[in-house]
Amino acid sequence: DQSLSVENQVYLIYCEIGNCKNRIQTCTDPEIYFKNYDELLSFFRELVTFEGLYNFHDPLPYDELRYYKKNANRLEQKFIYRSWESCLNLAATRKTPSGKQKIIQKYYFEMEQFRSRFTPEAVEVLDNLKNEPLDIESIERRQPPPPPFDFEKERELKRSIEDSKTSMDLYYAIMQLMLFYYRYRNSDQKYIDYCIKLCQADIALLPKVDQEFQQHYGRPFVANLPAFDKLYSIYYKQRDYNNAICISQAYLHCPQRGSDASSTSKILKRIDLCRKKQGICVG
Repeated sequence: DQSLSVENQVYLIYCEIGNCKNRIQTCTDPEIYFKNYDELLSFFRELVTFEGLYNFHDPLPYDELRYYKKNANRLEQKFIYRSWESCLNLAATRKTPSGKQKIIQKYYFEMEQFRSRFTPEAVEVLDNLKNEPLDIESIERRQPPPPPFDFEKERELKRSIEDSKTSMDLYYAIMQLMLFYYRYRNSDQKYIDYCIKLCQADIALLPKVDQEFQQHYGRPFVANLPAFDKLYSIYYKQRDYNNAICISQAYLHCPQRGSDASSTSKILKRIDLCRKKQGICVG
């Protein structure tokens, strides 16, 4: 708008630049990303025309224009990882594997529409994501950072273990402390180590729990066994695929798991996935 002073024109352009930068750093839609990236460069080019008419401070418009053009690859890779995390979070809200798969397929389809816009390095990142084996059924929503460590709760759960009178009581008391430490697995490695030890202790108790249960109720103890799931998740995230396979095989043959078909299928898929990660052919 030629009726505005140079100062007002520059101010309005910088407002638009701020909006574009924010969208580039936060959006997860490729159309929005490239639209704002293109507009950002256009606004910087417009600002360059005011050099000599306006007293710019560092960084100068030309320097910022050069920076965003030079760092297109880095910005695109950050966008891809961010949008992929968003895709996984959305997929985690779907209850069935087919529902999760549709979300992921839609993500790849939308990204492919802009393949020619991405730098070669960014395309390689996208292709690596697409080709990497993915355990669809195990997709979980990314958890926010855990709250400050609850030392009082930790003491309470430890007292429950000490006060346990039966193997069954001890089994569930250990489980609760194990799940408590699992919540803090991203805070400190020691909580992962605590969790692993408690998972192993809980699993080792199962024969005694089963014997005790049969004495009281006249039937085998069959239940949800989170210790196996947590150990698998920890080992898988650590890329310790040997232990992830071992714990999955132990879970597969654990009598207390029962013979649920969906559970068996899930465990077998986990084993196949880990073998693929190791480069072992499965057939």
